[in-house]
Amino acid sequence: MARIGMNNLLEANGLRLGYTARTVTVTEPATGFKIVFNNDGTVRSNTFPSESLPLVEGYFKRSYPFVEDAREVDREYA
Repeated sequence: MARIGMNNLLEANGLRLGYTARTVTVTEPATGFKIVFNNDGTVRSNTFPSESLPLVEGYFKRSYPFVEDAREVDREYA
């Protein structure tokens, strides 16, 4: 299987989405906040304030299908 490295995949509304084979990372470059999700949506690490979690978790859920598609392209062209 191809090794997938971190890629800046999408940046919108001040959030940057990246991924590896096992994780999805959402960062807010303006503040330095960062959250790392496992593929199943559980949080590995987080520096976002607790009041921001619903927004960031929603962003992860909406973005995850796009990440899976991008991983498939990575595997196809690796």
